[in-house]
Amino acid sequence: MKNRTRFLSVALCLTLAITGSAFFMVPDVNAASVNNNNATQDAAVDRQGNINVDESQATEGNNVTAEVEEALAQDFDLYALGTDYNNKIFSQMIDDVINKRTVTYDKASELARLVNLGYSWHNNVGPINVTQGKLKVENTYTTGWLWNKKTVTQVNEDDVYVVGMSGTDPIALNSTTGVITDLLSGFEQDNKYVRNIKKVMFENIPEGSKIIISGHSLGGMVAQQISADKEIKDKYEILNVVAFGSPMLNGVNREGNVQRLGDTSDVVPYLSVNTFKNIIWQVKGLNKEDGGYFGRFITAHCQSYQRDDVWGGYDVVGTKGGNATLTVDYSTTQFFSSQIIVTK
Repeated sequence: MKNRTRFLSVALCLTLAITGSAFFMVPDVNAASVNNNNATQDAAVDRQGNINVDESQATEGNNVTAEVEEALAQDFDLYALGTDYNNKIFSQMIDDVINKRTVTYDKASELARLVNLGYSWHNNVGPINVTQGKLKVENTYTTGWLWNKKTVTQVNEDDVYVVGMSGTDPIALNSTTGVITDLLSGFEQDNKYVRNIKKVMFENIPEGSKIIISGHSLGGMVAQQISADKEIKDKYEILNVVAFGSPMLNGVNREGNVQRLGDTSDVVPYLSVNTFKNIIWQVKGLNKEDGGYFGRFITAHCQSYQRDDVWGGYDVVGTKGGNATLTVDYSTTQFFSSQIIVTK
C-alpha cells in the first residue's frame, strides 16, 4: 500500500509538471511580430502558428519568402513561426532543408534545431525525422618517451543516420507525443512512440548502420529508451545519444555515448522515476549551462537549447569542448508521423 501511494504521488507530480510545460510550450504567435526590416506585412497565422505569406507580401531578411513557402508546401511542409526569435533561429535551417543542401554543423545547438523541426508548429507530417550524414571526430594524443615525444591526430569519419525526435506536443492531433506517453516514458515503460520510432528505423535505415539519436524533452526520453532497446542494439551501432532538456532513463542499458544537456532553469531534466531511484546519477549525468532565464523554466525548456551563445561550447554530439562535426545531406531528410490510431 505504501509503495502504491508513493507511485501515485510521483505520477501526479509528473503529470502536473509535464502538462504545465506542454501547454505553455506552444509559441506565443503574434502576426505583427513578423514585420522585420521595417517592412509592412499582413500575415495570416493559424492556430498552430503557421504564417501564410503570398508573393506580394514576402519580405527579405529573416522572414520566409513566398518562394520558400511554396517549396515548403510542396515538399516538407515546414513553417516559420510568427515570432522574431523563431524566425531568427530557424529560418536558415528551414531554407537549407527545403533546398536540400549539404550543411556541416559543429554545435549541439544546431542539432537541437533539427530535432525541434519535428514539432507541429514547424511541420504537419510528424515528430520523427531521419537524415543521412557523416560524423567526423578528431582524437589527439601523445606517444613516445620523454626524448622522442610526438603528438598524433587521428581522424575518424563515419557514415551515419541521424534520428531526431521532438517532444510533448499539445496541439498535434492523433499523435503519441502526449502526456500519457510522458508518464509511460518517465517510468521507463514501453509506449507507442518508442514502437513507432523502431518501425521507422527498421523500414528506412539499413541493418548494420551507425546511428546518432537525438531528442528534446519527451523526445530525449524516448531517445534513451531506443538506445537501450535490444532489437535496436542488435541491428544497429549506436554511436551517440543527445538528449536536450530530458531526464535520465534506462541508465544501465543505454548504448553509445550519452549526453544530457539541461539549462539551469529547466526542471524537466529531473522529471522521471530516476529522481527517486537514482538521484545522484540523475543530477551528475546532466551537463548544465545557464541561459539567463532566472527560474522561468518553461521559457528555458523551450528556447535555451537552440541558442549558440549557451550551448556553442558543446560539439554536435553534446560533448563539452569536443570537436565532432556532423555533415548532413538534407536531400535525404524524411519526416514521419507517430500516430496513436493509424489512419493511412
